[in-house]
Amino acid sequence: MKVNKVHLTPTESTVLRIINQDSVYAEDDQLLITRIWHSEGWNDKDALYVNLKRVTSASTIKRARRHLHQMGLIQYPEKVLRSRHQAFVDHRDKYSTHSFLKRLVKRVL
Repeated sequence: MKVNKVHLTPTESTVLRIINQDSVYAEDDQLLITRIWHSEGWNDKDALYVNLKRVTSASTIKRARRHLHQMGLIQYPEKVLRSRHQAFVDHRDKYSTHSFLKRLVKRVL
């Protein structure tokens, strides 16, 4: 059986390495971003602008994590999946057309 070699960007490689070292980083984007930024030379004594010019953008890091998950290279913990599903359900229930119509009917009646 032939195994396909996966080509990762440098950011994807970094994200994968960090999450493989400690799965807690798969649970929290802010924690992952902080870990990566400090490994890239973030210095609390420098100006914010200087630090942000030096490190990978937060959106690039999150995109890399999502891509690794889509490729099956990382898995999210069950509590993260449940939390994301509940957020989806809450948003759907609040903003769906059906919910809007229910609220409208209540006001009319």
